[in-house]
Amino acid sequence: MKTNVSQTRSIVLICVLAFGIFQHAASAADERQTLQALSKSFTVLAQEVGAAVVGIETERSVKDKDWNPRFEHFERRDVFPFRPEEFRRWFDRNADPDEKSEDHFSFPDQYGERQAPPVIVTPEHQFIDNNNFGSGILFDEQGHIVTVTDLTNNSERIAITLQDGTRLDAKIVASDKATGISVLKVDADGLPTTNFGDSDDIVIGELMVALGHTANQEPTISLGMISGVGRNPRMADYENWLAIDVNPRPGTGGSAIVSAEGTIIGMTAGNPSAGAFAIPINTVRQIATELIEHGKVTRGWLGVSIQDIGPDLAEKLGLDKLMGVLINRVFDNTPAAEFGLQRGDVITAINAEIIKGVNHLRAAVAMYKPMTTISISILRDGQAQDIAVTLSERSAQALRPVKDSEGHMELVWKGLTVQNLTADLAEKLGHTADEGVLIANVAPDSAAAKAGVRKGDLILEVESQPIHNVAEFKAAVEKVMGEAKILLLVKHEGQVRYITIK
Repeated sequence: MKTNVSQTRSIVLICVLAFGIFQHAASAADERQTLQALSKSFTVLAQEVGAAVVGIETERSVKDKDWNPRFEHFERRDVFPFRPEEFRRWFDRNADPDEKSEDHFSFPDQYGERQAPPVIVTPEHQFIDNNNFGSGILFDEQGHIVTVTDLTNNSERIAITLQDGTRLDAKIVASDKATGISVLKVDADGLPTTNFGDSDDIVIGELMVALGHTANQEPTISLGMISGVGRNPRMADYENWLAIDVNPRPGTGGSAIVSAEGTIIGMTAGNPSAGAFAIPINTVRQIATELIEHGKVTRGWLGVSIQDIGPDLAEKLGLDKLMGVLINRVFDNTPAAEFGLQRGDVITAINAEIIKGVNHLRAAVAMYKPMTTISISILRDGQAQDIAVTLSERSAQALRPVKDSEGHMELVWKGLTVQNLTADLAEKLGHTADEGVLIANVAPDSAAAKAGVRKGDLILEVESQPIHNVAEFKAAVEKVMGEAKILLLVKHEGQVRYITIK
């Protein structure tokens, strides 16, 4: 009997082990099938969607009046190792990230990190760039192609290569430097159609592939995922871009970002040194359509200076969480002033689209046409309300504050020294307003220094109380002396922002 039990146990154990081995083998087979199916899907994407992606090669020529035969065999970066664009990019990236407004413009660094091609000297003493390459996306059946301005700027000759190797000459229709988008045109019939997706539905973590072309105009594919939305790498004036987790390489500008569903949801920006970013396809389509139809882009304008809201500011404003952007200035004779927006309002949404930050708001407003009426959701003194505003067209109109003030008096508080703003000081420091008190000095390691105020700044408000002179400033700070954090409105180099000082 014992023997039978032992045999039975052995048989059961063998069956269990056999089942486990069989299950593992079946599982491994399933995994192989899954990988094969995934690999097949990438092949399909490369073939089907890749037909709408073209290679682009451009040639630039620039007259060199000071040409010297000594430099004939030098590369351009050997002769000029530092470029103005690199200095602009450096200083722009180190600017105070809080000091932004609807009218803040950065300087795109479009060529600073690209490897310089060999210089070829012609009889006319021109420097020819024969090695500039990238990609583009077929936009419509009329032969329009969208790409990045990084690739088309100053180009004299442009050629595109289709997936099947067909090479065609192209011309520039129009470009929009503010978004970094260009439109090209080729004379051809029967071009592949493009399946565009909706970039507004993109979320972090989605898988994607980048389809582009190499320097030899051969199709290439890279696998990655969406690693961020609403990003601002300061490569263009209006961004709100996608961050993509792929390996950025020279010449990747203009590649198509394709979703797992096989739709194009973005176009990679240029300059891989700034990281991997893509312009959302909804932005690309809107800008390209305007460039094709009108040759330029017109943008809506609100007329406010705005800033992001940090934890300390959110606490002072009574916000339960970080949300929206704060209006720190409303310019005269603008839609914002006409329709009742005020300094201190928190903009939380536009036409029910939740606003995530300064860059998002600027890009969102700019996407609306002038004379469009939008609904702006705000929080004012903790109360939610909607205000309908009809946008005007962005222009270079001057926004001038009022005249100077007189008087002299000093007061030291929280490590900063303030004094009345005289007419002479206003002229010297570039101020034109009679409001506020001037910060004459900031003590190192003081509360004021830690809050970020600087010598030469103006304090315009204390806890929403307008300040015109030192006496008013003294009275205002005495009222809030017991507060753990005090809210100031400060003007720095023409930009106005709220700060908290402890």
